[in-house]
Amino acid sequence: MAHELQPIMPTAVGIVPERRWTNPKGVTNKTSNVMLIRDTHLLMAALGALQLLAKKADVWDESIDKLQKDVLAIIEEQNDSRQKREDMLQQIVRTIAKVEVMQHGFAKTEESFARLDGQVTTFKEVQDQRHMSLTTSLGQVQNRTDAQDASIARFQEAFRAAVDREARADLVEKRKRTEAEVEVALVRRSIEKLRWDEDQKTIQLRNE
Repeated sequence: MAHELQPIMPTAVGIVPERRWTNPKGVTNKTSNVMLIRDTHLLMAALGALQLLAKKADVWDESIDKLQKDVLAIIEEQNDSRQKREDMLQQIVRTIAKVEVMQHGFAKTEESFARLDGQVTTFKEVQDQRHMSLTTSLGQVQNRTDAQDASIARFQEAFRAAVDREARADLVEKRKRTEAEVEVALVRRSIEKLRWDEDQKTIQLRNE
């Protein structure tokens, strides 16, 4: 473990020049340049990584909050625009209904007052022009409504894509963090095993 850790974190590995011990047969053995892992260095490195992840998490939370506020503002604006369109359409429908009622009344007036045929004809021409102008205005309003709906649809697609990218980036960060935690756990487990082996050897030496 110490050999594998040294290229990655050289300061986390210490070297003991010489280590002596006696085996059960009474033979003294010696090992030179024994590598030991410093627990405190690993703990500080893990703490630093945890602080870095916490700082990044704060930035992610701020981005999500800002995005939620923007989405709420957009939804509110969409609702307002939808309400305005509905009010405008209602006004147009009422105007068209009034025009149709007036045309019906003028038709009855024409049947009742034949002598006013010329005046009624002129009035009908004016009404037809107004109706055409109103129809043109309605078409323009419909075109603007369609353009606004298309713009909203494009924004929704861009927003979904941004959310998907953010979600994928978040999953990648979570996976990296999980892998780092697993590696730290394995290192700790190896350290505890080495420490336990050393303790067992020390106990055996004392018993002898």
